[in-house]
Amino acid sequence: MARRRAGTRNRAWIGWIVVVAVLITGTTSALQVSRMHDTTPREVTYIVVPHPDDEFQAWSLIEDTPDQYKVFLVLTNGEQTQYCEPGGYAASYQPGLEAAADPIPDGRNGEKCGEARAHSLIDYISGMAKTDPTIPGDFAAPAVAGPFPAEAGTVCRKDGPDCTVEDHDAQVWVDRQGRGAVVMLDLGDGDLTADEVRWGVSTVVANRESLGLEHTLPNGGIFGSFANSRYDCFSYPHPDHVAVHDALWSTNFNAGPQLAATCADDPAGVIHRKVSDDVVEAAFAVDANGVRQGAHTYNYGWLDATYYPVDRRGQTELFTQNQYFWTRFAP
Repeated sequence: MARRRAGTRNRAWIGWIVVVAVLITGTTSALQVSRMHDTTPREVTYIVVPHPDDEFQAWSLIEDTPDQYKVFLVLTNGEQTQYCEPGGYAASYQPGLEAAADPIPDGRNGEKCGEARAHSLIDYISGMAKTDPTIPGDFAAPAVAGPFPAEAGTVCRKDGPDCTVEDHDAQVWVDRQGRGAVVMLDLGDGDLTADEVRWGVSTVVANRESLGLEHTLPNGGIFGSFANSRYDCFSYPHPDHVAVHDALWSTNFNAGPQLAATCADDPAGVIHRKVSDDVVEAAFAVDANGVRQGAHTYNYGWLDATYYPVDRRGQTELFTQNQYFWTRFAP
């Protein structure tokens, strides 16, 4: 695994102290000012999510960050969603209001389901790049990298009670402007384990060059999606999300600070970040006629009976403007 030089590590930690200080004051202006002179990435950060559509849960950590080369690491194809069933899709997709799945899925676990979710993912991130030019969005055609080594049984997608697929490859979309990439693994929607998360994260961190990613810059941190089974905010004990939390909490990947989204009253929570109003609109806007104008509501709308809403004040929804994170393994 790549490790930072001591000088870089110290500078990064100072930067995180500045972030915390800014957040305590309730403003982001100082942070934005500190980034005004950054024009090219200086470090690689990893946004680790279990499914295609979870990315916004850590968005406040990557908004307006030209200094970050952003790697969206998506650990599963999201192939277990009920909305890939013909009846589920017919009930959820609303023509004229949101994007259709592409291709139209024909059932859970099917190849078309994974392809449709990947298509929505790439279109969502590309749409967000139109508002925030520091987000990767000019993607080349996807490439397959691997297979990468793993001990027998470490990686196992289960479409039923038994192992269905042991896939050690990665599908990779690289931004042609050098802002980042999307890496998608197939580790099993609904049966993701902390060990699989550890394998996925460590494999990507250690194989940036083989994956076609930027591989000369130091690592700058790993940002995980939301989970909650104990605290006073939106209840989300999804086992795949809990697996991401377990892996990032317990294992030091030596890639910078490890953060994951949590509730404001989590005693381990130390960082509060707020997504800007413009970016929230870019993701979740819906007009008076119900047309999904935001990149999230438009591209991921077929994965909900209506569309995923955003809570702009508190944490009563899965997606929120105010985001809180616990931190582990800071330098």
